Amino acid sequence: ERARKKRVSIKPVFASHISEKYKLKNLKAFPATVLVSGPSSLINNLKFIETKLIEDIDTNKGTSFLVDLALPDSRITLKDSQVNVTYTLQSRNIEFTYNEIPIIFQSTRLIKSATPKMVKIIVKGEESKLKSLGRDSIQIVALVPKNKRGKLDVELIVELPEGISLVSLTPKTVKLELENL
Repeated sequence: ERARKKRVSIKPVFASHISEKYKLKNLKAFPATVLVSGPSSLINNLKFIETKLIEDIDTNKGTSFLVDLALPDSRITLKDSQVNVTYTLQSRNIEFTYNEIPIIFQSTRLIKSATPKMVKIIVKGEESKLKSLGRDSIQIVALVPKNKRGKLDVELIVELPEGISLVSLTPKTVKLELENL
């Protein structure tokens, strides 16, 4: 079979866990193309050469590094075996603040007073999940101990949907005064 040479573009390939956490912006390979040679039946259909799988990146919001090119077939040769890949990272996670989320009191005793009755919460998660997150899916719970009386501080428990994490809760406790039986 007849040999052929041509230039094809380079396509950086990132592991799925990277693209799930980050948006890769300004992604470029230098050089942007590579000279390939081999049997014309293979070279004719070749549109690009991929890099080897990039599984680890520096999360300092933008960087560049050398990566090897992946040979699609052992009969193909490449003029260059490595390229410099540059990118900028943008986290897919954002933070969002909810003010005045009511506290749910779980108690078998009557509560004379509670301060505060609402909290401020900052949560973090994927932008699309946070945009569809309703206030009613965030639960702040005060589990009031059964054997206590009088005044006490109760630590608040935060219940969030899967994929949403707590950044901060203000305040972290609620001051209660229980009715004496």
